[in-house]
Amino acid sequence: MSEKKLSWMDRLRAGLAKTRTALGAPLAGLFSRGKIDDELLEDLESTLLMADCGIEATTWLLDELKARVKQHRLETPGELRQTLSELLTRLLAPLEQPLDASGRKPFVIMIAGV
Repeated sequence: MSEKKLSWMDRLRAGLAKTRTALGAPLAGLFSRGKIDDELLEDLESTLLMADCGIEATTWLLDELKARVKQHRLETPGELRQTLSELLTRLLAPLEQPLDASGRKPFVIMIAGV
């Protein structure tokens, strides 16, 4: 039997699904705990690093989260999750820009690390 060759889009979807699985399920488990404590923050740090968030970004996220826990007196993992979502958006927003492929032939996009 011959195997069906996967398209580029199929391979991209499969890679993103792996990332979603590697990050989504562990995060959901972390945020289902009863309270914010040092153990939760350590586990969050490990999860972010294992999901290839990067050391610099993970350090910044954890520092910001700890500061906001103290500053805003966050108590529940749900509040921490919402704050993490806001911080991730803030971290990634400057990288968002339109893709202009006009005038360039051929146009090549290389995605690494998915």
